[in-house]
Amino acid sequence: MKSSQKPTCNIFSAVALLMLALLTFTGCKKDDKSIPRRGQIILKYELVSSVPFQSIPGGASWSLAMDYTNATGNFQNETPTVTGTTWTKTVEFTSSQRPITIYFIPGGHTNGTTGTVTANIYENNVIKASTVYFFSPVDNIVGIGEFGDGFGINYILQ
Repeated sequence: MKSSQKPTCNIFSAVALLMLALLTFTGCKKDDKSIPRRGQIILKYELVSSVPFQSIPGGASWSLAMDYTNATGNFQNETPTVTGTTWTKTVEFTSSQRPITIYFIPGGHTNGTTGTVTANIYENNVIKASTVYFFSPVDNIVGIGEFGDGFGINYILQ
């Protein structure tokens, strides 16, 4: 009789051990940085042009001049050289001030004489504000488009 009870006990132990292993390993997931933690705010600034960005030959060494609200809620300027059609900047917003106005004021040059530039602000991967600028040629510079005068967006972060 005792020998017939051992297989049941062994099966129960094996199932319990398997369940424990499953619970342990399902809790070990790689942290996905694209999914914000509760209470965390990820801001993303995006600029998309219908033609590539370009610095002015013999002029500025940068193609874009970006003003935006940084991670601590302060205004920041960046002048990157971008040769493609898209520029993005992602910041983990750490300021506790609410509400606060998030600014994004881009400017720069493209290698087209006419076209559009779209500026977007994302909060936790959801677009919150967007605007489009229609640019035209720069005076006396053939093949260069210019944008930025009066172009920009702001978003109230609650």
